[in-house]
Amino acid sequence: MERILSVIYAAFIFFVIQLFFGLNALGISNVNLSDRLIPQPKHIEFTGKDWYKICDDSKIRIKTANEITSGDKSEIEDIFEQYWDIEPDIEFLIDEALGNMGSDAYKLSVDSDVLDIFSKDSEGIFQGLKTLRQLSEPMRGTLKTDAHILPQCKIDDFPGMDFRGIHLVIMPETKAFEIEKKVRLAAYYKFNYVILEFWGCYPSEVRPGFNFENPYMTRKDIKNLVETAKKLRIMLIPQMTVFGHASGSMFRSGKHSALDLNPEFAPLFEPTGWTWCLSNPHTREVLTDMALEMWELFGRPKFFHIGCDEAYDFATCSVCSQMDQKELLKNHIVYFRDLFAKNGVRIMMWHDMLLEKGEWKGLTASAKPEQGLKNLYKELPKDIIICCWEYGYVPSDESNPVFPSGKFFADAGFKTLMCSWTSPKNTYLMGKFVEQASLYGMLGTMWYNTYGEAFQKIYMQTSAACWGGEPPNLAEGHKSFLRRLNFDRHLRQVSIDMGIDKMEESGRTENQEIPRFLY
Repeated sequence: MERILSVIYAAFIFFVIQLFFGLNALGISNVNLSDRLIPQPKHIEFTGKDWYKICDDSKIRIKTANEITSGDKSEIEDIFEQYWDIEPDIEFLIDEALGNMGSDAYKLSVDSDVLDIFSKDSEGIFQGLKTLRQLSEPMRGTLKTDAHILPQCKIDDFPGMDFRGIHLVIMPETKAFEIEKKVRLAAYYKFNYVILEFWGCYPSEVRPGFNFENPYMTRKDIKNLVETAKKLRIMLIPQMTVFGHASGSMFRSGKHSALDLNPEFAPLFEPTGWTWCLSNPHTREVLTDMALEMWELFGRPKFFHIGCDEAYDFATCSVCSQMDQKELLKNHIVYFRDLFAKNGVRIMMWHDMLLEKGEWKGLTASAKPEQGLKNLYKELPKDIIICCWEYGYVPSDESNPVFPSGKFFADAGFKTLMCSWTSPKNTYLMGKFVEQASLYGMLGTMWYNTYGEAFQKIYMQTSAACWGGEPPNLAEGHKSFLRRLNFDRHLRQVSIDMGIDKMEESGRTENQEIPRFLY
């Protein structure tokens, strides 16, 4: 009897270990397979135990509603070579019924002997190929990679919104390879926009003296980045702050990108230097020259972000303080709206200076009651895109979440982006709100969280929110650890695409001895 109990106990322990690690052959390993995917697809089903081999002789069928261009066909073939080092003979087919699929939507069917990819057009095919790359693994039993395999599965996926963006900051110490890696990862995680904000280091030729030098990010680097993003189907949107944050530096650094080295420009700023002086006509001249130059350098994109947040010392100089502050700010914003509108470009701006403190409990509002900005939004053109950043708010009704500030601007007729940061619950509910309320989209903001785990979390959480799939549970534990390891694997794949061959340029940090604040 004791021996029988011992055998039962051993079998139980073996089962628990298999269940925990997801390694048994009963399909429990599917949990680990789905963890490879960021963002998680809306629907995924693993259908068998056999594996599909990706090789030159693979049977691959790509079906779209209309015939795709020869250029896109060639690019798809190049992707198979880039991802899996094969040159397959792909069968391109037409199925008009697929015309009902949404933008960027795709379906995958992987059997033991055939791979089918379905989409309305080539854009969805490209998204599906990213999923397949994440899901694939090298064949076992060889010293070096000989071929890749895919599990049998069916996947149906589509994004939850039109605008899926990441906001990145370039500082004087930021290197070009760091930004390229993050742009490439954004494309890999199925974002379609990246906003790049220069913190006091934009290399202006028309207006020198307003920025610190960044020896690692030249104008040539920016042009190369724009071209790379275009190939990845990512639109780069430049941002130049034209109101608050005029120091061009992190608040905690105490630096000023213009006045520290060129104090003669002081009349262009409020006395503290934090906000541009809007009553000085030379301010607008300087900002206009730099904004148009930046827009041209970025390839004349259809959006331009003008910042406009946290102008805490607005109208504190001897002239601005005597003026109608609502009219002063309105004229400034409308000027830049008109400047870009004549080129068919829409401006974007942060929301907080359009909401009055004290009236938005638990939400972000920066306008002071005495400034008279409460109704400014009513007088602004409705083609301005409002970027509503609410980093700490968590709606009480999680099944039907509402972010009141975002709803306010959407109801007022503005295309509205909800902007998240590091909070998992905030990000997830924000994505749910955007999808349910049919807002324009989301923007995940990085700010100074450009390394380590914060960088990892923001990308994983925001991509999940944008695509409306399973949110990544990044709490401590085995499953969370696997997802983090898969993130690092994806970053490694991006680095391979870039041809990175230096330790300092690989991974999430330049060095392995990381400053403690990054943990």
